[in-house]
Amino acid sequence: MSDDASARFVEDLAAMLSGMGFPRMPSRVFAALLCADGPDLTARELATTLKVSPAAISGAVNFLSRIRLIHRRREAGERVDRFSIGGDMWLGPVTMEIEGYAAMVAVLDKALAEGAVSGLAADRVDETRDFFSFMTEALPRLYSEWQQSRPTAG
Repeated sequence: MSDDASARFVEDLAAMLSGMGFPRMPSRVFAALLCADGPDLTARELATTLKVSPAAISGAVNFLSRIRLIHRRREAGERVDRFSIGGDMWLGPVTMEIEGYAAMVAVLDKALAEGAVSGLAADRVDETRDFFSFMTEALPRLYSEWQQSRPTAG
């Protein structure tokens, strides 16, 4: 991919992700890491690639690390962090999503058990709990199916 095509891809993907509600700078950093030639990039390399300040990169990589989409590591003897997208890049975000759904179910169960809502509100809370309970059970199965559908490395 040419540098111009790569830069367009980064910006196009970042714009699409931003349109879906993902913060703009983390979108750009994720896209840059996704199309990087090597296994990782430093914050300086990301800043240079995206033509932004290191401070912008810092906030973005912290966000992406928190949602388990990228990994931060440091080589022995180095003083810079390296950021990468792992080989199983979607496991962390999917696991985090499942944990979030389970936590939502617990909050909704508690509200229903304590009588915090009644009538139509209770019906909506109950339906919401059922949805997130379904997602908590379905997402691991879907992820497993996706993993099994991938070609094996030969």
